[in-house]
Amino acid sequence: MNGNNEPAKPQGPGARKILPITQAIQAAGETGNNGPLPQINRERKPILEVIRASVCSGSQLLKVELPEREKVVGEWFREGDYGLVFGHRGLGKSWVGIGLAVAITTSGSFGPFESHVAWPVLYVDGEMVLSVIRERIVALHGSCPSNLDVLSHELMFHQEQATLNLARFDEQDAVLSLCLERGIRVLILDNLSCLISGLKENDADSWESVKLWLLKLRRHRIAVVLIHHSGRSGKDLRGTSKREDDAFWIMRLEEPADEKGGARGARFVSRFTKNRNSPADPLSFDWTIEPEVDGTVKIKTVETSSDDVIVQWVRDGLTTASDIATEMGVTKGTVSKRAARLIETGRLEKNGRGYKLGTLEGNW
Repeated sequence: MNGNNEPAKPQGPGARKILPITQAIQAAGETGNNGPLPQINRERKPILEVIRASVCSGSQLLKVELPEREKVVGEWFREGDYGLVFGHRGLGKSWVGIGLAVAITTSGSFGPFESHVAWPVLYVDGEMVLSVIRERIVALHGSCPSNLDVLSHELMFHQEQATLNLARFDEQDAVLSLCLERGIRVLILDNLSCLISGLKENDADSWESVKLWLLKLRRHRIAVVLIHHSGRSGKDLRGTSKREDDAFWIMRLEEPADEKGGARGARFVSRFTKNRNSPADPLSFDWTIEPEVDGTVKIKTVETSSDDVIVQWVRDGLTTASDIATEMGVTKGTVSKRAARLIETGRLEKNGRGYKLGTLEGNW
């Protein structure tokens, strides 16, 4: 913040100039109903003046242009997004967070997730050991990218005997100011339970203070990826669903249906439960992340469709639409429709009120 309690101006290689709407309207060559629109005033103006300057008529609305939100990863992650990654503890959430951070800073990829940009990222960690974070970054990239900043709870306490709680307004403002100073374009928070404390987890109203901060970051075109734990069922986020309302996308990490454990790194299925950006739902993948003895990491992904998941559940002994729906976190009707298609193709057969493997699957 500067001396006038205004946010610091964007600086650094990742900073971009976002035109105020008044300037965009003026650039379209339009005037207001009462003459020319007011010039941009760099000093803080009364809110009524701000509102007057920001309202545009129908003809202005047709011509005004604001910067498009750039694609960040694939079709599902765009500039200024608020996205969520959740799953059971120990499943691989931090691997996903660090993997996305490395890909975005290097215009690289993390498994099937390809970055369109090479943007500065701030990774804020509230739980892991710093040496483990460093090892994972190096394993994924071979070195630590210069435009990947890490704010570690361990280092912060070791050097300053301080902790971070992003439920506090002053600490929210401090992180926002740091992002603007360094030109940060993506902020990754790992994880909600460690970094945002003191809120009633199931109380929707208690989330409002964090929601307003997330909106402030969005207006500065800073994307936020928030990592969180799932509830007991593993199908939903732990705590209030209010956290999901403003998210552009939500990625759930699930245990694979075949329960092939043993990977020293992580094994999970990534599945999107919300998607506002991509015209089609992003694909689901079965991931195996396995560190090698030479300090690198091997990542293997296999595309997995919902049809494959249903067939696998039937193979594992779940035969009714209601049981399968409970495990997948979808409705019974959704499973029934997909099962009908699988019956037509010979992958499943009706078996009383349930299903059994069809001729195409019986010999597997």
